[in-house]
Amino acid sequence: AGQQDPATQAESIDALMASAKDAKIELPMAEALAPAVAALAARSSGGLAEAGVRVAALAGDDQTAWSFSEAGASRSWQLLLAAADPKSEQARAALAEGVAVATKSQLPGALLQRLVTVLDALGEDIPIPLWDLAGKSPQPEDGYLPATGVLTSLKDASDKGEAGRTIILVATALGPQGAAGAHLIALGDSIRALKRVGLDGAAQRIAVEALYPHWPSRGKG
Repeated sequence: AGQQDPATQAESIDALMASAKDAKIELPMAEALAPAVAALAARSSGGLAEAGVRVAALAGDDQTAWSFSEAGASRSWQLLLAAADPKSEQARAALAEGVAVATKSQLPGALLQRLVTVLDALGEDIPIPLWDLAGKSPQPEDGYLPATGVLTSLKDASDKGEAGRTIILVATALGPQGAAGAHLIALGDSIRALKRVGLDGAAQRIAVEALYPHWPSRGKG
């Protein structure tokens, strides 16, 4: 693979990830590919950057994902990475330029609503212009909402510091499709609950899983 040009490498990665998505093993595939993809990051070009950032972001390799995002991938990925790695300087810079990036990349309003929902649940300061841009679109009403009482029980468990019960209730609250298919209310409540019991890493992982399947594979800038 090291002898291949970046375009061929990118096509190979894209094909593997597409097959994995069809087989519903996209996350394990990304984790399996991540070490090889990270090794390519140092000599990445624009042709490989888009495929590389997709794998690294899903696999949780934030450093490699940021490298690819600065090496030619659509800058829109930096907004997703701000949820994956919210305390980094790159995240703050990306959010500060969020409106320009979102506008140039033509990110849908529903996706921006999802982005600000997870960032707010993570406790991040969202620049007012980005809030305003997201707010121009109606709040999505689709997605899985759990039965009455589940979200109340979730808050109760997390307020009491009951980590085990909180994790079980998060799985119930997010529903059969996980974070990607959850209603924004259930999504935000689940992330906040995980943070309340000290599971910040799990909260950030949920945030990425909520955004990744909806993110444009190839943005416009």
